[in-house]
Amino acid sequence: MSKRHLLIAGIPIAFVLVACGGDGSDDQEIADTIVLSAKSDDPADCTRLATTSFLEQTQKQKGRAAVESCELLTAAAEDADSVVVTNINVSGAAATADAAFVGSGFDGQTVTFALVERDGDWKLDRIEGFVEFDREKLLARTRSELKELPGSSSQPDVVECMIEGIEGFDNATLKEGVLSKVPAAMIALGESCAKRPRQL
Repeated sequence: MSKRHLLIAGIPIAFVLVACGGDGSDDQEIADTIVLSAKSDDPADCTRLATTSFLEQTQKQKGRAAVESCELLTAAAEDADSVVVTNINVSGAAATADAAFVGSGFDGQTVTFALVERDGDWKLDRIEGFVEFDREKLLARTRSELKELPGSSSQPDVVECMIEGIEGFDNATLKEGVLSKVPAAMIALGESCAKRPRQL
C-alpha cells in the first residue's frame, strides 16, 4: 500500500470505545495506543507505539527497513472516518482488541489487534485476523492504491496485471496479503506481472 499510518492505512478521527475485560486503566491505555498510532504524524511514534514485529507485518519489510518505511509514510496516511474498538481482553502483559473501521485502508473491516506491554507502555504487536471481512471494499481500496503508487503511471500494464491477479484471489489469500509479513501469493504475482511483456 502506498500510504500508511503505522497502524495500517491511516485510522481514526472519530473513536468510540466499548471495553470488555481487563481493568479500566489498561483498557484506556490500549485504546489510546490504537488511536494515537492511527492519528499520529510523528515518525517517532513508529517505535514508541509499535513493536518491530508489528512494523514488519504492516510495512512488509524487515528490521530497520520496516521502521524507516513507517517513518517515511506515517505523515501521508489517510484518516478513517471512525474506528470502534471493542472486546479488549488483557492477560498480564498481553492484550487483544477488535477494531471496526469506516474509511481508510481498512474501510468496512473489523480486525483483531494483539498488543504487548513493554516498560509500562502498551504497543501494537501484530494484526491477528479479521472478525468481519468486506472483500469488495478491500479490493476497491487495493485498486486505488496500486494506481497511486510512485511510477505506476509509467507501468500501466503491470498495474492492470496486478489488479486482475488480486481480484482473482480467494478471500483467504487476500487476508494473507494483509496478515503475513511475507505474503507469498502477492510477491509471486508482482514478480510475474513485472516480467510480462509490455503492450505497445
